[in-house]
Amino acid sequence: MRVGSTTYVDHGSQRVFVHTEIDLDQGGKGLASTLVTGALADVRARQLRVVAICPFTASYLRGHREWDDVADPVTPRLTADIRAAGLL
Repeated sequence: MRVGSTTYVDHGSQRVFVHTEIDLDQGGKGLASTLVTGALADVRARQLRVVAICPFTASYLRGHREWDDVADPVTPRLTADIRAAGLL
């Protein structure tokens, strides 16, 4: 059963998270956190880096410092590249 999704784009060795969404009737159950946790585990397993443009993912990373070893900051250049690709 699909209850939500997270959207990302790979940019070199970085996986850039641009949006996370949970169906309205499924909100408040912690499913977005579960979804992002799984996605971050996949980033780590693939030896990639994560960049969170998505506000939810960025907030999640600020509250879960165990992901600091795979997190990169959002840079103006990266934002411009993602915007130019039509992903923002």
